[in-house]
Amino acid sequence: MNNPVSVNRMFGGGGVLAQGSIKVISFWFLWFAACFIPFSLEGGYSANYLFALTPLVVILRGGRLYMPRSTVIKALFIVSCLIFVTALIYQVDFYEHAPRRFVSFAIFMTIFSLAIIRFTREMTMAAMTALIAVSLYYSLASLNATLEHGLLDPASLKDLVGTQRIGFLYLFAISICLVFFFENKQKFQRLTLLAVIAILIFGLVLTFSRSSYVAIVAGVIFAYCYYLSKQKIWLSGSIKIAFSVLVICFFIFFLHEIYPDFFLFLDHRLLSLFLEGQLSERLKNPETSEGARLAIWGLITNFVLQNPFTGSGFLGAWVLSDWSGSAHNEFMDRFLRLGLLGFALHLFLIWKIFGFLVKLHPMFGAGFFSVLVYGMFHETFSQSHASVLLSILISLCFNSTRNAYLHAPHSSTCTGEVDVSSHPSDVKKTTT
Repeated sequence: MNNPVSVNRMFGGGGVLAQGSIKVISFWFLWFAACFIPFSLEGGYSANYLFALTPLVVILRGGRLYMPRSTVIKALFIVSCLIFVTALIYQVDFYEHAPRRFVSFAIFMTIFSLAIIRFTREMTMAAMTALIAVSLYYSLASLNATLEHGLLDPASLKDLVGTQRIGFLYLFAISICLVFFFENKQKFQRLTLLAVIAILIFGLVLTFSRSSYVAIVAGVIFAYCYYLSKQKIWLSGSIKIAFSVLVICFFIFFLHEIYPDFFLFLDHRLLSLFLEGQLSERLKNPETSEGARLAIWGLITNFVLQNPFTGSGFLGAWVLSDWSGSAHNEFMDRFLRLGLLGFALHLFLIWKIFGFLVKLHPMFGAGFFSVLVYGMFHETFSQSHASVLLSILISLCFNSTRNAYLHAPHSSTCTGEVDVSSHPSDVKKTTT
């Protein structure tokens, strides 16, 4: 390995998982698969927050809860509570939205759900495999729908199978598969992973989302720049990047042969914005997708500058005007809901997770980076099936020194804290 934190330790290398219970892994696989499934209420409200019950499941299975010791988590938790209470009291114009404020606050706080449990090897393997399985299912469903309707013109096919709500899961699932591929030496498993990666890329293409295409390119560029910056691993890293690019190029060639109309669609909806200078004109027009986003972001910025501590107090962009709807940007959405201080802490949390993933494996870092790029154009972690991913990553990052699979002679990337389990007085033993 070229990084200090061993992926093999994380995913049970060296026969560790063989000593564990397959039933345990299977149970958590089914649990997290259910958590990752996108589910929305009427009106498009994301509603599958099953993962928030994970601590209760851990207790019922005889486990314990742990008090988070990370300063970042504590600070964001406390500041979020202060923002909620303050906004609830002083934003008199929004009193009628108090029920929705309560719900939005509760939903935001679910990201801390897994920070109070010990995330074991079995749970980690189950969660990552569940994400791949769910992404694979939706990719196959899109492929099946495409085969049933035939290769229609892209605009018509987009109405049938296109989506803006799951592309970021594909992106991170692809990065997990790449990590498994590069860390696995068995030919059959590597061929299987290649097939899975190909299907996931097809699924990503069939989202017909420009955000997905920009994000995966950004992920590849990040990985290349990372390996390029590390002289000691430049050769092996370049081989990995070259292999990844080769797979993508082969995929593009194959797609061009069977569906050339897609590239006309891509040129019209994305490439022409930059190559023909259309972007500046579209940004000035509030009737376009790009112009509407810019107008909404302007409303958000002005509102937060007027309410720097509370922002909207966890209310969405829909409170700002009759036409704003959603923020269409994960960062602007958090900026609005959390205000300046809360948003700064949230960004710091994301930065810590990003640094942890890069150290764990550069491909994890590239996958997370692509998700962040995707979030520049759509909400990501604000949706339930992405909140579970963020919650898992928070637990892995900030609980790393008390999780056995990451015990190492170096200090934690995220916290530098000591093992909670080694201090019985700090552990809250829970009873049913």
